[in-house]
Amino acid sequence: MHRTRILVGALLVFALASGFGTPLALSDVERVPVEFSVLQGKTARPFIGFKTLEDSRYTADEGGWQLYDVRWYSSYNTSAPFGINDGGLWQGKGFNTSLSTGVRYASRHVSFSFKPQLSFSQNLPFPYTKPDSGLTGPGAVYGYYSTSGVDAPQRFGDDPFFFWDWGDSEIRFSYGPLTVGFGSEYIWLGPAVVSPLIHSDNAPGYPHLDIGLTKTTLRLPWNGWYAGDFEMRAWWGYLTESKYFNDDDSDNHNLFSGLSVSWAWHDFSITFNRIMLSKWDDKTAYTLFHVATPPFVDILFSGIGSSGGKDNSDSRASLCFDYLLPKAGLELYLELGRNDYSPSWRYYMRYPFHTLAYTVGLRKSCAFSERYQGEVLLEATNLEGSDDYLIITNGTGWTSFYEHGRIRQGHTNGGQWLGAGIGTGGNSQLLAFRLYNPSGYSTFYVWRQNPDLGYSFHPSRWGEEDAETHIRANLHFGAETYQHLDEHVALGLGAVYTYEWNPTNGQTNASFWRCCNLTGQMLLSYTW
Repeated sequence: MHRTRILVGALLVFALASGFGTPLALSDVERVPVEFSVLQGKTARPFIGFKTLEDSRYTADEGGWQLYDVRWYSSYNTSAPFGINDGGLWQGKGFNTSLSTGVRYASRHVSFSFKPQLSFSQNLPFPYTKPDSGLTGPGAVYGYYSTSGVDAPQRFGDDPFFFWDWGDSEIRFSYGPLTVGFGSEYIWLGPAVVSPLIHSDNAPGYPHLDIGLTKTTLRLPWNGWYAGDFEMRAWWGYLTESKYFNDDDSDNHNLFSGLSVSWAWHDFSITFNRIMLSKWDDKTAYTLFHVATPPFVDILFSGIGSSGGKDNSDSRASLCFDYLLPKAGLELYLELGRNDYSPSWRYYMRYPFHTLAYTVGLRKSCAFSERYQGEVLLEATNLEGSDDYLIITNGTGWTSFYEHGRIRQGHTNGGQWLGAGIGTGGNSQLLAFRLYNPSGYSTFYVWRQNPDLGYSFHPSRWGEEDAETHIRANLHFGAETYQHLDEHVALGLGAVYTYEWNPTNGQTNASFWRCCNLTGQMLLSYTW
């Protein structure tokens, strides 16, 4: 026992000195210990690859009226914006806060949830990269710095602001596994813990209609043998650009069409996700239902009248693999994504890495004593543009994973990324350690990132001697803890130190090559 205490104490000291945790995620604090139970084989997930608040109820539904927890989150950034997977909240420089609570009603076939999020950002000024000169209106001042623009403002105007997000609100009808719903619930696709490629809860919720089948067991009709578990969801949503993209009101909204299909055999699962963004006013059978077309059709006919990736819509797809070994306390997962068709089926053979992105991860449990148990997380994500774009674009640069030439807003809603919160065109590597105790858990980790390398590597911006020095890099160190003080009140505290190299791509001041940001975080939760 004495050795165990020394080991745990040493790990705590080391982690507090050099660890980092992603900012306290509002939607995950209560799910974290349940997912640890899944890793140990004590609990089964009620979903496979499509996860929302309603789909991720790990315990039996009591029905009737229920009150959601009251959650008040606050953060303070001393020098630059920092924060991901936080719904409608934008965590800029200065003070940021959000409040979320609500009510739910459920009967045998109908459920209703109202769980909005109200947030505030002080939005203090900070140095950032000058937007591309081709942008107009607010985008020319606050916009993203890539060539195509993308509706991901570096700063949301000059003033503090409040933001209302409907959050995890919806009305749903279910009959057995068949389910139909309308609302704005955050959608998380695939097994990634921090950076899913296609969809996360990083951006504000958007109104959408969905229909499909919840996780259900398949059995052969003639002998009743187990044939795996199946899940399918299709949805159509209404995306809105931010006020800081452009001054053209004719393109403020895009149509989101999505399909997620999953199959699991015991502890192994495969999920296929496909989405398409199109102009809202140009709705056709193609923009509404093409996501349901089998992928091999596009492969066989790409380049033969289908216009490949040069159409007016912006498509992305991913294939996810998840393997859970509960006896070993181990989970391995992989998500492979693409954001464009190849010019022809032959191109798939010649260069299958065209627009390829990935997130790969590992979770491993470890036990120190009956009271203290741990979990290690490794996750790496790559969203860089593929090298063949140098040929396709005649040497003018790359097109990154969340950009598109005609859907200029890119893969965003309300000015924030719909997929991985790290943003487009870069990469990240996360190493985390989480320690569980009877009243909660603490997380410590280090996280390295390269923001959009498509900008840093663009051949027309820098000479050969300057290109290497213009690469941006972030290194985050931090620690956070979430503890239940009693049966009703829980408190989360976190601190992050960020070292950023070349935060403005060298555009602001030749001497401004380094930035250090300190982030303080607090989450107070009350359970009725």
